[in-house]
Amino acid sequence: MQQELFEKTAQAMQERLQHLNPDNISCVEKEINAYFHFLHALLALPQPLIMETNPQPHKVSPVYRFERQLRGGLLPELSAFVPEYIVRQFNLSHGDLIHAKRIDDNSESPRYLYTLAQAMGQENKERIELNYCIVEYDPSLRSFVTNKQADGKLIKIDEAPQTIMLPEKDIKDLDIKSGDVIDVAYLKSNPNMKRIVWKYDISEIPCIKHTVRIEKQEKKEKKEVEKTLAGKTILMLGFEPERAAFEREVVSRGGQFLFLSGDEPRASMQASLYKADAAVFMLQHISHDATYWATECCKQARIPFKGVHSFGRSMFVRTAEELVGAK
Repeated sequence: MQQELFEKTAQAMQERLQHLNPDNISCVEKEINAYFHFLHALLALPQPLIMETNPQPHKVSPVYRFERQLRGGLLPELSAFVPEYIVRQFNLSHGDLIHAKRIDDNSESPRYLYTLAQAMGQENKERIELNYCIVEYDPSLRSFVTNKQADGKLIKIDEAPQTIMLPEKDIKDLDIKSGDVIDVAYLKSNPNMKRIVWKYDISEIPCIKHTVRIEKQEKKEKKEVEKTLAGKTILMLGFEPERAAFEREVVSRGGQFLFLSGDEPRASMQASLYKADAAVFMLQHISHDATYWATECCKQARIPFKGVHSFGRSMFVRTAEELVGAK
């Protein structure tokens, strides 16, 4: 703006000088001097005080259409992924319009700050979501599954009860364990295409009464258990997914519980085995090498041991009791 005024004033001075003649020399001299004074004053002004006569209009942030996926969503125009926690924070629905402000300079994987521009209230009819599903481990499938919700209702697809096998990648990413409560989504046209959408904190679950009832029942059952393993240390080799559940069975009967996956260094395995009064090998969850080495170690130390193919807790407990001579 300052430069523009300077150029216009200089042009006016040139035009005035073009009309200079002997009769107006004194008048033109005064005008030219006035122009010079103006130019000096203009150049002395601080830049922020020079106001634009035609300010630029405020730039409106663009909006992008949100497309709901099984987990999270996409902004196709930006090829940007919207994480699930953002979807839940703004309660986003398929078709909503959202602002996306880029917050880094990473050209390969840019990050955005998302805000809701306009809720459209649409629905992705191809996407089906099941809420508050309880995770269990199915030994026959060797996988975590869900077949009921926290309110006790069975999961049904097309009115038929279903057991949904959970994706292995999601299990690892979200650190899923037996007893967790999750949301699962699948495609209506292909139920085998599914994702674990969300893992709940216990404080987020509304079905508190049902949960408390289960906990009270478990506490009642614990009180009635005989201390058949009192003073005994039982080691379980293999079957990491249900480690916590089997530990509860041993501890509730007065025993101590040790666990080995079979992948530990031999010295660590030997040290743990030598602490045990009995060892139970979960044969379908350990390698042949680990089974052979643990067997030889138990024989050498005269530690009672037995390999089982069953994944049931009751079978595990009976085997442990037999090994220590409790029954």
